Amino acid sequence: ISLTRELQSPRRDLYEVLGVPPTATQAQIKTAYYEQSFRYHPDRNAGSAAAAERFAAVSEAYLVLGSAALRRKYDRGVLSREDVRGAPKPSGLGPAPGGAAGLLQTESHPGLLQPSKGS
Repeated sequence: ISLTRELQSPRRDLYEVLGVPPTATQAQIKTAYYEQSFRYHPDRNAGSAAAAERFAAVSEAYLVLGSAALRRKYDRGVLSREDVRGAPKPSGLGPAPGGAAGLLQTESHPGLLQPSKGS
């Protein structure tokens, strides 16, 4: 489900997509995003179109709810596609600006990047 369709539809609840109440804290939203993005990640569900669609919906919901400014606009019902299109990604969603700077590989999972202590 794309955010574009969500913005056009009679306001599908992004809080429902992440499984959190509208009163959720930013920490609760981030935790829900991490749990669901891990569960539905395409690498863990190879060939599952349903999991890929769910992963995309969870990522898009976090793009909005993970940003305090976008979340306020969403809650007021005034969020536009332009707001979302130009918004920076919340932490934890996609690569950091400038690539992988500030990230370290873990010893147990060499392909997994973690924030470095100085970031």
